[in-house]
Amino acid sequence: MEENKDIQNPQGTPQPTAAAPQPTAMAPQRTAAAPQKTATAPQKTAAAPQKTAAAPQRTAAAPQQMGEGPQATAVANGAVPVGGTLPADGPKKPGETIEAGGKSYTVEKLIGSGSEGDIYVVTDGRRRFALKKCHPGYHTNMKVMPKLQKLNDTHALVEIVDFGDDFELLEYVSEGSAASANIKGNAEAILAVAVKTAFALDAMHKAGVIHKDIKPANILIRDRGSWDSALCDFGIADVLTEKGSVATSQTRTPIYAAPEVYAQDNVSYIGHEVFCELTPKADFYSLGMTILSLWMGEEAFRQLEHEMSMDKKKGRIPIPDDMPDPLNKICRGLLIRDAGKRWDLDEIKRTLNNEDIPVEEDDLIADLNITFNAAKHLTANKPEELAACMAADPELAIHYLYNGDVERWLKDIYSGLAVKIHAITETRFPKDHQTGLYAAMCALNEKYPFTLSGTSRETGERMERECVTLKDVSNFCNDALLDDESIEAVESLNFKEWVRMRDANVVKQFPDGRDSHYPYAYLIRIQLIDPFSDINLRNDPNHLDYAMTGEGIGRFLNKVYNIFYNVCDGEIDRIESIWNRKENAPLNRQISASVIEYVSESITEEVDCPYIIEFFNTKGNRFKEQIRFFNYAIDDESEEYQQKAGPEDAFFFYQSAWMKIVKGFGATPEYLFTESGKTVTTVRDALSENKKMLQNEYENKGLRGFLAVCRMEDPTADLKPQFAYEKLLQQYVEDLEKIDDKMEPVARFNSAVKEAERLLSEGKAKIRTLNARNMAQYILTMLLAVVPAVLLLAMLVFSIIENPLVDTDALHLQNYIWIVGLVLGVGVYILNLSSGENIGCLASLIGGVILAAILYFLVRFLGQFILYFYAVVVLAVLVFFSLKTIFSPSVYATRARKFTKPGFEEKVLEPLYFAFTDEEVFDSSLNGAFNDEEMQNWKGDLRVRRIFMLIFIGVVWFLMLFSMLIPKSERFNSFTAPIIERWFGGSSQVEEPTIEPYLLQPLQKGDKGEEVVKLQTFLREHGYTRNRADGDFGPGTEKVVKAFQEAVGLEVTGIVDEKTIEEISKIVAAENEARAAEEEEEPVSPVKSEQTAKPETKQKPAEEPKPAEEPKPAETPKPQPEPQAEPAPAQSDVPSVTLDDLIKMTNQKQ
Repeated sequence: MEENKDIQNPQGTPQPTAAAPQPTAMAPQRTAAAPQKTATAPQKTAAAPQKTAAAPQRTAAAPQQMGEGPQATAVANGAVPVGGTLPADGPKKPGETIEAGGKSYTVEKLIGSGSEGDIYVVTDGRRRFALKKCHPGYHTNMKVMPKLQKLNDTHALVEIVDFGDDFELLEYVSEGSAASANIKGNAEAILAVAVKTAFALDAMHKAGVIHKDIKPANILIRDRGSWDSALCDFGIADVLTEKGSVATSQTRTPIYAAPEVYAQDNVSYIGHEVFCELTPKADFYSLGMTILSLWMGEEAFRQLEHEMSMDKKKGRIPIPDDMPDPLNKICRGLLIRDAGKRWDLDEIKRTLNNEDIPVEEDDLIADLNITFNAAKHLTANKPEELAACMAADPELAIHYLYNGDVERWLKDIYSGLAVKIHAITETRFPKDHQTGLYAAMCALNEKYPFTLSGTSRETGERMERECVTLKDVSNFCNDALLDDESIEAVESLNFKEWVRMRDANVVKQFPDGRDSHYPYAYLIRIQLIDPFSDINLRNDPNHLDYAMTGEGIGRFLNKVYNIFYNVCDGEIDRIESIWNRKENAPLNRQISASVIEYVSESITEEVDCPYIIEFFNTKGNRFKEQIRFFNYAIDDESEEYQQKAGPEDAFFFYQSAWMKIVKGFGATPEYLFTESGKTVTTVRDALSENKKMLQNEYENKGLRGFLAVCRMEDPTADLKPQFAYEKLLQQYVEDLEKIDDKMEPVARFNSAVKEAERLLSEGKAKIRTLNARNMAQYILTMLLAVVPAVLLLAMLVFSIIENPLVDTDALHLQNYIWIVGLVLGVGVYILNLSSGENIGCLASLIGGVILAAILYFLVRFLGQFILYFYAVVVLAVLVFFSLKTIFSPSVYATRARKFTKPGFEEKVLEPLYFAFTDEEVFDSSLNGAFNDEEMQNWKGDLRVRRIFMLIFIGVVWFLMLFSMLIPKSERFNSFTAPIIERWFGGSSQVEEPTIEPYLLQPLQKGDKGEEVVKLQTFLREHGYTRNRADGDFGPGTEKVVKAFQEAVGLEVTGIVDEKTIEEISKIVAAENEARAAEEEEEPVSPVKSEQTAKPETKQKPAEEPKPAEEPKPAETPKPQPEPQAEPAPAQSDVPSVTLDDLIKMTNQKQ
C-alpha cells in the first residue's frame, strides 16, 4: 500500500505538522460512534469456509496481489479493493524490521496488501524471502502448511521456509505470476507452466491436500527462459478426508471453479452458506481454465466470462481453434464436466509421451424452452430471457418465483442458478417479494442493467444510462449529478442486490439508506463500489478537481468553504435554495448541494457519523493520518483548545478549524471575495481590499477563518518556541485593527495595553523611591561602618597607632565594669526591641552585665594575644554586617524590580486574553506586582536592613573606642613581637652590635616622657642577653628592670628602633641641659659619663659585647619640676649617667 504523504508539515514529513498542536490521548474522537467498515469482518481460519465467490486471492510474490485489472492498482494506492477491506493498521515501511517466528527481518518493500494481511519482500542479511503477515482476525492455514512444507524437495510448490499462526515465510520469486507474464498465445510457455502445475497438484493430492484456488495469479514464474514455475497461495486449501474428498463452501474464484461446485445434487445448506463436496479433480478443472486464460489473455478471457459460465453449465466449453496440440487436447481433457472422466497428471504425461488418449466430452445441455406468459408472447430459452420475462410481468413473476416454479425450471439445467433462487425465496427475502423478485432477476442475468439518471456536470443536460458493471455506476456519477429518483434508487435494497451479484463483499459494508445517521448513504455506496471514486464522486484521476490525495481533498474542502460561507452565508438550511440558482452555474454542477451540505455538517455540526470521516473509511487505511488530524482540528473540548488565548465564539472556531484542515491536508488556503470575484492567498492581498467590504466579510462571511489560518491557526507554523502561538495571535489582532480599529477585540486589546503601560509607569516610580532608600542605606553603611571598620582593622594589623592610648591599669577597668554593663544592657534592649520582642529592662541589664563580665575577663586574661582576638572580632563584625546590609541581595527587591522590565506576558499575552473575554476590568499582573506583597516585602526588608545598619555603625564605633582600653603587654610591641620573641629571642646566635651607653638622667617616679622607652632593646644593647633555657634575661636583669621602671616611670614594651633612640637621646640631653642650668645657681658634682659611641656595623660571632666602663657614682640630684621649655640637643660637656649608676641610685633609695 502506498504510504500516506498527504498531510504536510514544514519538514515535509507525512504527519500532521509537527508544529501544529497535536491531538492529546484523551481528545474525543469524532468517529467513535461511526460504524466501522472493517469492524465486523468475520474471523477466518483455515478450517472455516473461506471466501465468497468473488474474493480475489493474493500470492506470496506477485506484484499485483489482489487479483486482476484496476483493482490491484487501487490496492497499491491504498484504496479498498472490490474484493474486501483494508486492514486497520498500516503496513511496515522499507527499512523497518518485522518479527516472524522469533526472528527479525528487514522489510525491503511491500508487494501486496489486502484485508487478510500484507505481503513483503524481506531479508535476513543473507537471503530474500516473501513474508505474508496476517492481520488480526486472520490466521495461517495451519492444517495444510505442515504437509505442504514436506513437499519442498519437489520444487513444484513455492518453498515454505517457516510459518506460524499469523505468518508465512516463503521463497521469494522475483519474476511475478503467470497472470502478469504476458504469455498469451505462447503454447510452449503455457504447456511448461501447465505441466509443472499438474506435477504440483499431484504432489499435493498425494499428501492429502486440495488447493481449491488454481488460477494464473497463484502460479509463480521462477525462470522466463525455461518457464519453470511454482504453485503458491494455500489460503483456502483443505485436507482431504479418507474418502478423498472435502466438504467446503462455494467460496472461490467463480470463473476458474469446477462445475460440480454449483451442481444442485452436490450442494447442501448450513445457515445462509452453501456447501459442496469436492475431489482433487476440481483442481485439475481449474488448471484447464487457467490454460484457457493464459492462451486467450486476461482481458479477452474476462470479456467472455459470462458466456463461458453458461457453457460450463451446459457441459462443454469451446476451445479456441488456434490452440495447437498437445496443449489443445490437454485443455479439453481437463475441462470435462464429469469429474470421473476428467484428466489428471497421468493422462497429461501419457499424452506428452505421444500416447493417444481419448477425450470423453459430455453432450451439450439443451435450452430452457419456457413459456412464461402465452398471452403476452413471453417465452424464455435462456436465464437472461427468463429475467426479461419476469421484468415484463412482475406479478406473474412473483407467483412463479415463490411457488418454486423458477427453481424447478432451472434445477436440471442451471443447478447453480437454482441454488441461488432457492436462497432468495426461502432464506433471504421470504416476505419481501418485491426485493426477492429483483434479486432473482439479477441472479438470472448477471448483466441485468441498473438505470441511473441525472444532470450532466459539463452541459447541464439531463442524462440517463443503463449500468451493467459497478464501474458503469461510478462512471455515470463522475459525469453527472444524480437526480432525486436515482439517489433513492441507489439507497434502495434493489441496488444492494444488484451490487451483491457483482461483489458480495462490498455489500457487507453498505450503510443502510433508511438510517437517519446516513443521509449521504448513496455517496458512500458509490465510493465503496469504486476505490477510485472520490469525495465528490469523481473517479477520473486526470480531472483537475479529482480529490483522492490529502492535498486534493484540502483543495476541495477549501472550495466548499468559500461556497458555504461566502455564497450560502454559512447557513446549512439555505444551501440547496441558494446554490441551485442559475447564477451559480456551472460551478453548481461540479459540486452538488447535497455534498456541500454533508461536508459542512461534518465540521460545523455535532453529527454522529461525519460524512468526511465515512468517506475516508471507504478507502481503508489510506487516509488514517487525515482522519486523526480532522478529529484533532474539530475538537473544541480538548485541553489545548480550552487553554489557549483567542476568539472563543463558535463562528470563529468552525471557520478556523475548517481552514486548518485545508492547510493541514497540504493545500494552500484561498479566500474568495464574492463581491469583487477576487481570490487571495495571503493576508496582505486580503487586506488590500475595500475596508467596508472587509468589515462585511469578517462579520458575515468567512474572512476570520482565512485570517486565522494565516496566523495562529496555521498547522505548519513552528509553535515550539515560547509564545509562538500568542505572537501569531497578536498579528491576527493587528490584522483586525487594519480592518476596523473600533472592533471589540481590538479596542479591548489596546485598552489593556495602555492600562499595562500606566501600571508600569506608576510601578517604576515606586521602585525608584525604594531604590533611593536602598542606596542611601548602602552609602551610610559604607561611610559610617564599613570604612571605619576597615581602618580600625588596618591600624590593628599594621600597628599604625600605638596601643594603648590609655593606661587601663590607671583607669582600673574593673571599676568601670558596671558602666560597661549598663551600656551593653541598653544595646541588648534596643536590639531585642527592634526585632519585635520586648524582654524587659531587667533582663536586658542582666544580659549587659554578663557581656561586660565576659569582656572584662577576656581583656584581663588574654594577655599579650588580645590584639589577635580583637582583630578577629573586628573582621567578623565587618564581614557579618556587610553581608547583612550590603552584599546579600534582597530577594524581594529582585522580584519587585523584575516588573520594571515586563516581558511578553505582561505587555501582550495578558491583554490578548482580555481582548477575547467578556471581563469588564483588565486585571494586569503588574497591578498586583507593584501594590501587593512583593513591594511590601521589599519595604520590610529595607527596615530590617536599616536596623542592621544602625547596629553595625554602633558596634564599629564601640570597637574603635574600646581599642583605646586594651591593656598594655610587656611582651607585645606589635603583632609580630610575641612570635618573634618566642622563636627568635635572646638565645639566638645572631651577633649583635656593640652600642655605647646612652646619656640618661634619672627621672622622678611618675614622670613620663613623650616617647616609649624600649627596655628589651635597651637591655640587649647593653650586654644583657636572653637565656634560651629559662626564656628570660640573664642574672641581674630583674633588678635592672625594676630600677629602670622606678626611674623612668614607664611600662616597658615593644622594640627600640633608630628613631626611638634618637628621641630618647634628645630627652636625656634636655634633662642634662636643665641640670646644668641649675648647677650654675647651685653647684653640684658632675656625674662623669662616657660619651655614647656609635655601634660598629659588624662583630664576629664568638666575641661578646664589651660593657662600658663604670663611671663614678654621682650625687643624687634634688627633685626638680618638669622643664617647660622644649628639650634641646645634648651637649658634649654634660655629665652622663650609665645604667649601673641607675642601679646604684635605686639601691640607695631603698
